[in-house]
Order: sequence, then C-alpha cells, then structure tokens
Amino acid sequence: GLQTLREQLLHIALVRESICRQLAGEPTTGLGARFEEAPWSGGTPELGAAFAAHAERCRGLLARLDGSALDAPFTTPFGNRSTPRNYLRTLLLEEHHHRAQMSQLLRLAGLEPPPYPGQAWVELGISQE
Repeated sequence: GLQTLREQLLHIALVRESICRQLAGEPTTGLGARFEEAPWSGGTPELGAAFAAHAERCRGLLARLDGSALDAPFTTPFGNRSTPRNYLRTLLLEEHHHRAQMSQLLRLAGLEPPPYPGQAWVELGISQE
C-alpha cells in the first residue's frame, strides 16, 4: 500500500497547486489529469523541471493573496469551513507528512534523504528555541 517516490511527489504537487489555485480564485478543473501527462510522466530531469515550474506557479498564486483576508471564512470544495490561513497550515502539514514518507522510502533504498530545514539548524549547533 505504499506509494512510490514519484507518486508521493506528484501527490504533493497536485495538492499544493490545488490549494494555491483555490486560494487565488483560479479553477482546479482537470488539474489532476495534468499531473499524469508530460512533463510529469517523463524521467527524472523532466520531473525535476516540472516540479520547479510548478513551485514557481504556486509562488505566483500565493503572492496574489491579500494578507488582510487570511482569516476570512470560506467553504472549501469539499464542503468544509476554513480560512485561507488554516488552509495554508493544512498544506504545510500535508507536505510535511509526505516528505517524511519519502524520507523513509529513500532510507529503505539505502539512500540519505536531503536535509529538512530544521535539521540544518541542528547540524549547525543552533537551538531553534
């Protein structure tokens, strides 16, 4: 029942872009199918380039958010009441959860996953308190 690293990465990208589009008022129709096509279906270099382009799109969408409206309630596409601030928190928790799963898959394959931001502080001997 475990997802592959590719499946995890695609899931993270799809959820991230879906949430960013929803918060920016952009349509999400057909978004899932886009993540099954090229360049997402290509090899590692194409996948890396697709993820970089996706991250840039999401940054652009999030830059359009009005900071004063982060606590304005709205109904998600799933019928839940939320705020943009809480939806962004959900996005971060979702990404953290899947990053941990991908780290475990890499370790099971005998590879060392890239450091996470908090780990860099620990390795430098700097307390995060």
